[in-house]
Amino acid sequence: MRLYRFFNMVSEMLNRACKAFCLIIGSVLVVNLFLGVFTRFVLNNPLGFTEEIARFCMLWFAFIGGSIALRQKELISFTFLIDKAPKTVRQGMRILNLVLVIVFLSVFLAAGTDAMKIFRFGKASVTKINQAWTASGIYVGAAVMLIHCITDLLKEFSMVLQKGKGEEGL
Repeated sequence: MRLYRFFNMVSEMLNRACKAFCLIIGSVLVVNLFLGVFTRFVLNNPLGFTEEIARFCMLWFAFIGGSIALRQKELISFTFLIDKAPKTVRQGMRILNLVLVIVFLSVFLAAGTDAMKIFRFGKASVTKINQAWTASGIYVGAAVMLIHCITDLLKEFSMVLQKGKGEEGL
């Protein structure tokens, strides 16, 4: 139970930080896109960097935003099997689902370290920003998602333990 509370606190702090980051990166994205449209269609002299900056911001925004959605249980998921299962099996299926997501994210992060070694040599054509910085948004988002999933898994286990203690008292 103590471990769950610790992970829940860390997960909530990361979620708040991600929300603030998305607010900032979203604002940069809006200003950047406005600047790109204005210079291209009003001034007829487009700025070359606006497309790259938009792409980088969208990548970070999507994965960090995805971690926020996961924490708030608003990320799209296919729960029709869990919803159709008998009540006695649902919790086990939710646990299995979380374990599978944790395994996927762990493999993704492990494989991503090799990709990051490759990305560190690439630079964006206009802004000359190192590609590792842009690609790291994927891995930061996945790492935060992993923490959220571990928190949810610990919550499910604590609920199982509480049910077990409640039945012993009967």
